[in-house]
Amino acid sequence: MSKPLVSIIIPVYNAQKYIAETITSAIKQTWENKEILIIDDGSEDASFSIAKSYESKTIKVFLQAKQGASAARNKGIKEAKGDYIQFLDADDLLEETKIEQQLKAINFSNSQLGICPVIHFPDGQSYKNFSPSDYEKNFYKSNSNPLQFLLKLYGAENNQGGMIALHAWLTPAELIKKAGFWNESLTVDDDGEYFCRVVLAASKIVCTNETLCYYRKYQNKISLSSQLNIEGFESRLNALELKQQHLAAIDTQELVNNIFARHYWDFALSAYPRFKKLSARAILQAKAGNYTGRKYSGGPISFFLSRFFGWRILRYISYIRYGF
Repeated sequence: MSKPLVSIIIPVYNAQKYIAETITSAIKQTWENKEILIIDDGSEDASFSIAKSYESKTIKVFLQAKQGASAARNKGIKEAKGDYIQFLDADDLLEETKIEQQLKAINFSNSQLGICPVIHFPDGQSYKNFSPSDYEKNFYKSNSNPLQFLLKLYGAENNQGGMIALHAWLTPAELIKKAGFWNESLTVDDDGEYFCRVVLAASKIVCTNETLCYYRKYQNKISLSSQLNIEGFESRLNALELKQQHLAAIDTQELVNNIFARHYWDFALSAYPRFKKLSARAILQAKAGNYTGRKYSGGPISFFLSRFFGWRILRYISYIRYGF
């Protein structure tokens, strides 16, 4: 029996500081039968030339005009010849046995989806000094019911929720075919929307705690809200609505609506007052899901004041004071 081929897809945009380390982590994977596809999305720095220096029989480098990370990943999917797909962003890393351990854990299935825990580490520091979050470990568990896996991830059990970095997954090419291509109209939470479709197409989620992947975080990014323009906020809301639609198509709509109502309300708060129309749209969605939680989340003083002056006044004050 020949060993299945794994395609590692790396989209790149202005990542000259990290791309060599990321490519090296892909090369060092102990699973030998692999190809590495690097798609430069119109970088304006030395990313493309650095990537080209690694080009070989099993490492291919493509250059396209800037279209976004999702378009670059779709280019990788079209070029991939692998039986399994490993997505990897240009500043993130894989533990050396990651792919091999996951292939063995899913028993080389074409319908099971592999995940592993993620270590978040600050840029400029070694990932070796950090461990997976105890909170996030709640979501990195095998589950023979993909729908229940997603409902828990989105906060069904404790009104919280989590996220799974895209390189934590190992995806059979058959599931990629079922889920389709990445949504190129999304710029934020494109991975959340995409893997919602992939998970729902899977027969089982299998977690390997024996291996890890590493997600780089940047200390100068104060908050997601402060970094996003109107397109970014619109993408967040569109992704939320799409994920809700994907789940509602196969589960009781009331349960799904209730879960997403909190996410819509959180979005409405973060979008106000900069993008009032998007905030109003999200409020309608939250009300449709019969949201009954706190109108304004913050410290006890902020919560107290919001009961008298309304959450919009508190959001205006926060925006003027902090810029988001």
